Amino acid sequence: MQATPTMDKETALAAIQKSNYAVFSNISDELKEDADIVRMALNVMGSYIFNKIPSVVFERDRDLALLALSKHCPEEKLITLRKNDKEFVLAVCKKRISMLRLVAKELWEDKEFIEGIIPLRPSLEHFPLELRDDKEIVKRILSSDGSQFQFISERLKMDDELLMLAAASDIYLFAHTAPRILSKELCLEIIHTQKSSGYSFPEYLKMDRDIVKAHLTYYSGYNVFNLVDKSFTADEEIVTQVLCRDCEKYQFIDDSLKNNVDFIGKMLELVPSLFRLLPVEQRKEKEIALAAMKDGNNLSLLSEELRDDKQVVMKAVSHTGKSIRYASKLLRHDEQVIEAALLNDQEAFVVLSKLGAESKLVGTYRLALDVGEHSKYNHDTELYDLVLRENNSFKYLKCDISEDYDAGYPRVSYKKSSGNWRIDKYQEVEALFLDDLPFMSLTLLNECTKISECEELTEEDYGTYFSKKVQRDSFKFSGGVWSERL
Repeated sequence: MQATPTMDKETALAAIQKSNYAVFSNISDELKEDADIVRMALNVMGSYIFNKIPSVVFERDRDLALLALSKHCPEEKLITLRKNDKEFVLAVCKKRISMLRLVAKELWEDKEFIEGIIPLRPSLEHFPLELRDDKEIVKRILSSDGSQFQFISERLKMDDELLMLAAASDIYLFAHTAPRILSKELCLEIIHTQKSSGYSFPEYLKMDRDIVKAHLTYYSGYNVFNLVDKSFTADEEIVTQVLCRDCEKYQFIDDSLKNNVDFIGKMLELVPSLFRLLPVEQRKEKEIALAAMKDGNNLSLLSEELRDDKQVVMKAVSHTGKSIRYASKLLRHDEQVIEAALLNDQEAFVVLSKLGAESKLVGTYRLALDVGEHSKYNHDTELYDLVLRENNSFKYLKCDISEDYDAGYPRVSYKKSSGNWRIDKYQEVEALFLDDLPFMSLTLLNECTKISECEELTEEDYGTYFSKKVQRDSFKFSGGVWSERL
């Protein structure tokens, strides 16, 4: 339907209801300012029709201005039209606080208006200078947004109370205090009170050792040494503090400390994981290797020579029993080494050595025995008890190695094998495999359950527990003993 210049109010309303944008081009100026027509247009067409409506409508009628605001019409234009209207300005600022910059000066003299603005977390940047120098107003704003410290008056920037208040919510305010030389005491108080780093403390404090120590107590970012004077990368106490929190920062310390054997030894006692970051040549030094054995897993990073050093291996297994698998073949059979592993790590990768004429080896993994189905050790109750008393909830005893240890695989008539063994994890149950074939004895598993007073497994249980495989670290058997790590 084509609108005409003589369109009456009812016809115009009907056209607007059908979203006819051409209506405002074909009605009289009087109808363009009619409250009913404007209200209908805003409700139906929203901000799309805003520019067609005369500005005088919003200057005259607050309700229509609020309706336009709710329909996402331009806040900047609306607040310009009603910048002296306290209620309307507050409504606009609740929606977009940056519009505060367009507020009429007269409103800043209205205490009720200021009370309404402060909870909206305004920027002091838009406040008149006299209000930025009002301590009570500044305190209320800083309590929720410390970054506003940069906009307060120069006089108030000298106020320690306000500085501490701002630091409570924004420790980075150091960057905003250029006009003032902060005292060392105040900086320390801010850092320790807020338990946060002095990330952006002034340059003149980067040489102060106490400030740097306080800063590093709470800051461990990637660029930790970039924020302090470079001389501190050679300071043993400072570097120790950093490496104890994150040994990866080793790459940033001074070469004088990297080459200091005594210092590296002390650090390894505190942070054994640092060992993996050391150069290969340094890891070959016995003194350093011994210090690193507080974490026995570091044994895997040593040279063949050091893995055959009984003093080094004994210290490793004394702290981490399962690290015995990284020892040399000779020391994996050593009675003292095995005993140390058993005594000091109950959940270790336990290796039990039955010393005799043939020196047969029985391996256990996470307290689950891996012994041959036809081995004489299968019914060694004392051996069962050694494992089961450490973990009475573990009821799976695995019987996967034949007596033919030297061959490296069991004698089976129905399976040709390369002799490669691996340990996989079935849900929460570890199982030993020869190539892809599991060798599990239900009879022997139930023998184990009797000793540990657990419910016996059924054929259905057996199929369920070992039907879904989750890949785990793999190992190989060679000559009936654990091979070198893969």
